[in-house]
Amino acid sequence: MNNFHHSGELGDIIYSLPIVRALGGGNFYISNEYTGMPLNTKFDQNLFDNLKEILKPLPFINDINFDLPQGEFIDLNVFRKGFEDWIAGKLTDDQGVLVRTTNIISLYEQHFKPQLIEKYATGNVSSSSWLVANKKSIENKPIIINRTHRYNNVNFPWKQIIQRFGDKCGFVGYDGEHESFCNDISPVEHVKTDTLKDLIEIINGSKVFIGNQSFCYSLCQGLKKYSILETDGYMNNCSYKRCGNLVESTDIDTIIFFIQKKLDKHGL
Repeated sequence: MNNFHHSGELGDIIYSLPIVRALGGGNFYISNEYTGMPLNTKFDQNLFDNLKEILKPLPFINDINFDLPQGEFIDLNVFRKGFEDWIAGKLTDDQGVLVRTTNIISLYEQHFKPQLIEKYATGNVSSSSWLVANKKSIENKPIIINRTHRYNNVNFPWKQIIQRFGDKCGFVGYDGEHESFCNDISPVEHVKTDTLKDLIEIINGSKVFIGNQSFCYSLCQGLKKYSILETDGYMNNCSYKRCGNLVESTDIDTIIFFIQKKLDKHGL
C-alpha cells in the first residue's frame, strides 16, 4: 500500500488529494519535516486532529498519521521544487512567471506524470469532486464568503457585491479576517466555526461561495461548489477553470449575473 507524506500548507494538502486518488490511494502522513522553504502552517495535535476529520471520510485514504512514514513513501512536498528554485533565484523571469501562474494541482501532475502514466491516470485528475462532507445550511445566508489577508486583488469588486447581496452573505474565517473585511469592505455577519469539519459542512451547504486563494477556497474546489475566486494578479496559482467556477473576473456585471443566476435557480 502507498504511503503519502505532506507537510502543508492546509490548502496544498487539499490540492494534493486528486493525485493521491489517481495513484491508488493509501496511508496519509502529515508532519512538519520539511525545510525546503518557509511555510505559514506548523502542525500541532489539535490542527492535525481537525484536518483528520475532513480526510477520514475519503474512500481513497486508508489511515492518517501525524508522523513521518517509515520506509519508502511518496513525498507530496516535491510539488514545491519550482517555488524553491524561484525563491533561490535559480529561474529566469519567464520561468518564475510560469511557476507563479500554474495552478497547484497541475504542479502535482507535472511532478508525478510518470507514476500517473503507469496508473493510466493521465488527463484531468481533478475533474470530479475529491472531498465529501455533510451540508450545513445557514439560515438566510445562501452565499458564504471568505477573505484572508494574503492573495488579495484590489480590483475585485467586493464592495459592490456586498452592496447587492450583503444580506444574503455569511463570512467564514478567523476573527481577524472578519474584522478586516468589515473595516475594509463592509460589515457582514460572521458565521463562526469551531472545527474544520464545521467549516467544510457550511461551505458545502452554501449555494454560492466567494473567496480568495485560501484553505476555504481549496475546500470549495474539492467539493466542486458553485464559486467565484478573487484572483491574485501576481500569485495566480488557484485558477481552476470549470463550469460553475468564475475566475479571473473583476467585472461586476458578470459577477452579479453569475450569482443571481444561481440564487434564482433556488428561488432565493
